[in-house]
Amino acid sequence: MIQLFLIYCRNGLYLFYSIMLKHDRTIIHVEVKDTREHFYFGSAAAMFEDSRVRDLLKIKYQTFRTKRISEERPYENESVIVRKGNLNTINHSA
Repeated sequence: MIQLFLIYCRNGLYLFYSIMLKHDRTIIHVEVKDTREHFYFGSAAAMFEDSRVRDLLKIKYQTFRTKRISEERPYENESVIVRKGNLNTINHSA
């Protein structure tokens, strides 16, 4: 994905520049309902390595993987809301 930016300069000229954005990094966002704490993980496996979150999920890793969460379909129980999204990064190789 390319994002274009328009900047107005004092001399009346406009500058255009673009940034290449990549959407290849998945992020798992966990919100704890009681404490309003937020945790961020790079994968579901990493999320289950954190004992605080694992205990609040109250399901096993394999069961969680079958839930197929997405941006439109978060996983929720009485303790947490788990959302899946993308982390935008800049393409430094360009």
